[in-house]
Amino acid sequence: MNLTAATIAAATRFDFLKCSFGQPPAGEPDPWEGWKVKAYNGILPAAIYEEVPGPEFELERILDELKERSWVVARWQRNFHIRAWRGDRLPVTRADFWLTPNGWRVRKWLAGWKATTDPVSDYVKRDLNIEKVKRWLEKNGPTVGDYIDPDGWLYQCVGARFMRAWLGQRVPVRNAGQVLKMRLEAEEYSHSLVHIGTPDEHLVKHKPAWWPVDVDVETVINLDLAYLL
Repeated sequence: MNLTAATIAAATRFDFLKCSFGQPPAGEPDPWEGWKVKAYNGILPAAIYEEVPGPEFELERILDELKERSWVVARWQRNFHIRAWRGDRLPVTRADFWLTPNGWRVRKWLAGWKATTDPVSDYVKRDLNIEKVKRWLEKNGPTVGDYIDPDGWLYQCVGARFMRAWLGQRVPVRNAGQVLKMRLEAEEYSHSLVHIGTPDEHLVKHKPAWWPVDVDVETVINLDLAYLL
C-alpha cells in the first residue's frame, strides 16, 4: 500500500471499499475484486488520497497498523465497507433522545462505542425540536454510489418519546444478557396485567423504568431490544 507517513499524519479517516473491476490485472480472474482506499482529513470534503492498491493489498495488516496507532476500526459492511478513524478525532456515531418532563434528554457516543460504553455527553435540552432533528437526519441519510454505502444517519423511533440514531450501520446497543433481562421484565409485567380488576390486583407488576409511558405492551413485546429503548 503506497501510503506516505505524511498522508497518514494528515488523515483523520480512512475508508476501505470493496470494488469489482472489469479489467483485471494480467493473470487475475475476471471480474477482479479489490479494495479502494480513500483518506479524508475532516476539513476538506474531497478525499486527500484515493487509490486501488491491487490484489496484493493486505487489508488486515493495514488495519492492524492503524490500530497500533490508536485508530478505531468499524466494520460496517465486513465484506464491502470498513472505516477507520484517528483516535483523537472520533466523530459521534450514536445519539439517543428521550423526552422527559424537563425536555429532551440527549446522549451521544463516539465511534468505537460498545454496549457498556458511557456516553461522551448527556444533557437535557428543553427547547429541542425533535422534528427538526429528524429532518436533518433524513437529509444526511445513507447514500448509494458504486458500492454498498452505509455512510449516513439512520434513526428509529418508539412512540413519540424515544428516538435513536446511528451514523453508519445500525449497531446493537445491548449484549445478549442485557436483552434477556429486559425481555423477562417485559413479559413479567405483561403477564401480570391479567390481575387488573380482580381481587389479585396487588400482583400487577410495576412497569419497568425503561418502558416509555406512551408505548403499549404489544409494541414493546415485539421490539428488537438489542437495538431499541
